[in-house]
Amino acid sequence: MNKLLILLFLSTSLFAEDLPQEIFLKTPTQTRNNFNEFILKDGVIWQKPLGSAPSNWNKIPMQNGPKNPINIAVGGGYFQALNKDGIVYTLKSAFKTNANKYKWSKNWGHPIGKGPGAKLPLDMRAWDFSQLSLKEDKFVLNPISKKKDFYLGNAHIFWLHRNGRWIKFMDPWVISDHSYEVCGPYRARFKAINLSSAGSLIFLINKYGDMFTRLYDFDLSGHNSIYYRYSYNSRGQKGAFSPRQLPLPGWKRQPKIKGKITNIISVFKSGVGATNRELRVEGINSNGEAGYWHKDVSDSRWNFTKTNHELFGKKLKNSPFSRALNTLGPPDSKRYVTASNSNYELELLDYHPYCSPAQLLIKADGKKLKLKFHYRGTFRTRARPRGLTDAVLEQNGAIEIPQNVLENLEDLNPKLKLFVNKYFKNKRWTKIKIEATKKNILIFKQHKFKWSFKQTN
Repeated sequence: MNKLLILLFLSTSLFAEDLPQEIFLKTPTQTRNNFNEFILKDGVIWQKPLGSAPSNWNKIPMQNGPKNPINIAVGGGYFQALNKDGIVYTLKSAFKTNANKYKWSKNWGHPIGKGPGAKLPLDMRAWDFSQLSLKEDKFVLNPISKKKDFYLGNAHIFWLHRNGRWIKFMDPWVISDHSYEVCGPYRARFKAINLSSAGSLIFLINKYGDMFTRLYDFDLSGHNSIYYRYSYNSRGQKGAFSPRQLPLPGWKRQPKIKGKITNIISVFKSGVGATNRELRVEGINSNGEAGYWHKDVSDSRWNFTKTNHELFGKKLKNSPFSRALNTLGPPDSKRYVTASNSNYELELLDYHPYCSPAQLLIKADGKKLKLKFHYRGTFRTRARPRGLTDAVLEQNGAIEIPQNVLENLEDLNPKLKLFVNKYFKNKRWTKIKIEATKKNILIFKQHKFKWSFKQTN
């Protein structure tokens, strides 16, 4: 009996030396949520309760799981492993601290999470998993209305395409066809080298250390009109059952780090309401000691925590000033026009299927009126290619008349004034439907108007 105890003690001690005491940064092979830490080593996935001793590392049973995992990620109650074939395996029990209670599943996508599964390209730059949950977040404080919105649990895979510009997302209840995207900074022209996410906050960094964050997911951004109501009009929208407010705020530029950093970035949940998130960036302090820079997403100052670990990432040319413009890709926005007639000519400027808003330009008698053209994706059950094709892409949206225009309608050209009254009833927001292809865009409001645009460039 004593020999057995000695053997167990020795094996535990040797094991503790092989795995880290703490997971403080996310990498492709290590991650954590607010309950557990996970690490992938030599094809085996280990788990221990957050903050516990290294002796608590336990193997996750792999029955019905990935036989050859290469990457891992966790968000809220979901833990995921990617195998060498790009197939995603999910544990919907990542809140539990007993690894023996974990159960693997490959189900993902339409219908209601029971679909054929999720697959990711192995040449992507980065990926992570995110979940807003009642257990941790309690509610989402709407950034527009300041109202508390309640969600059942927004779970997403976010992944960065190899070009560094396309940020894909996959909701477990929606068709997993890689056609949903978040518009990146600078209307999807910013080239990132890494991505991290937690609680629907996306964190990006480029090769010069420029960083951006944005709160975004399928439900928050207005795609899910099947289950939620949305409104662009924030006036008079109060109470628990009022619509969710759009549009979401755009990308926030994070302050530069005044020090040496690598490409390893992480987001961790902190607090309720989806308003607080801790950002971490691996780096080296002025004494040459390894660790990570960190701050809340809303703070202006970075602090440093020393770890003296061996660096996981590659050192960046961290410029003291922004060089985001030096990494921009080509613009993908297009211009569309209606057929000219004797009264009006309409132009749709800077339209990008994932980057709302565009501009709607109304011309009459040599005068122009610029309106905002908002749009968003829809809940789809059939696969489609990315972007605009010959197949119709359906979108919901709204045309916004700027407040200063409404306040000065009497100063408008008579024909433009008539146009605003006839089609928009002098209201700031007009809900619309959109059907877009690579050659044409149809904008309509039932029984009110239907405008057809053709692409010109």
